[in-house]
Amino acid sequence: MFGKDLLVMVNYDETKTIEEMEFAFIPIWVRVTKLPFGMMNKPTREGIGEKMGQYMAMDMDEDGTAVGRFLRIKVRLDVRKPLMRGVTVFVGELEKPVWCPVKYEFLPDSCYTCGQIIHADKLCSTTLEKGVVQ
Repeated sequence: MFGKDLLVMVNYDETKTIEEMEFAFIPIWVRVTKLPFGMMNKPTREGIGEKMGQYMAMDMDEDGTAVGRFLRIKVRLDVRKPLMRGVTVFVGELEKPVWCPVKYEFLPDSCYTCGQIIHADKLCSTTLEKGVVQ
């Protein structure tokens, strides 16, 4: 990032032209909040990571667990898709749904109308219905 602007880079591939290269993915750290302590484990982190994009890594203790106010995971996001505000996890034998908001670390400027990182709201072609707040 330069300031709050996004710069997307890809690995050099001498067999592709610039048009064939896909400048669409960024690695970003995400904090999953309000997650029950018992769910701060490998299957949960990988499942949440795959829902958001592609799971890459997790900030964890030496024993592979994470304990604290949030679960911090690194995901590979597609900048063309809207950002997720949170994830629903299912807890216990009754599979009670729990909404877990997410917070993106060092998120570049993004559009509050359509949720994409590609552009800011001033450049968005999506129009909101009358009375709808961003």
